[in-house]
Amino acid sequence: MREIVFRVGEYTTLYDLHQMVWKFVRDHISDGIRFLFREAGGYVKVRYQYDAPVGREAPLPVKGRSYRFDIIIHPVKKSSALGRRVPMPKMADALAKVVELLEKSGFAVERIEGGYLSSVPLGKPGTRPVRMLRFLATGIVRVEDADKAAHALANGLGASKRFGYGMLDLYPTEES
Repeated sequence: MREIVFRVGEYTTLYDLHQMVWKFVRDHISDGIRFLFREAGGYVKVRYQYDAPVGREAPLPVKGRSYRFDIIIHPVKKSSALGRRVPMPKMADALAKVVELLEKSGFAVERIEGGYLSSVPLGKPGTRPVRMLRFLATGIVRVEDADKAAHALANGLGASKRFGYGMLDLYPTEES
C-alpha cells in the first residue's frame, strides 16, 4: 500500500475532483487500480495498492497500539421504507456511525469527537448538483485486529469512497 500527495486545481463539484484524481492515478501510477483519496486545502492524498515507484510506503497498523485518527465520511443509513440511503443530519447519529465502522474494522475507540463540514455539490456537468453532507471525526483508536485494520486503511470505510469520503488516516500517539 502506498500514498502520494499532490496539489489540485479549482473544482466545482465532487465529480470534477474525482475526475482530476482519476486522471492523475491513470497517468502516473496505473490504469485500473483501486484507490482512495481525500482533499484538504488544495492538496489531495491518494492511497493505493500497487507496487509503482510513486509515493511513499503507507505504514500498517500494529495490534495493541493506539493511534490518533481522522476520517471524513458521508453519513448515510439505509432506509427500508424508501429503499435507498438517506442522510444522517444529527451529530450523535454520525458519531455512532463512525464508531460502528471503526469497531467492525478491528479498532477499539478510545476517544472520538466530530462535526459537520460544509457540504459539497456532486454532479456531472449539465446536471443539477446534489449536495453531500461531510462529517469529520477525529480521536484515538486502539488496534484490536491488525488484519481488519489494514483492510480498512486500504479499502476505506462507509459510503461514497469514489468521491473522497471514507479514507481513514492513522497517526502515532506519543505513547506508541
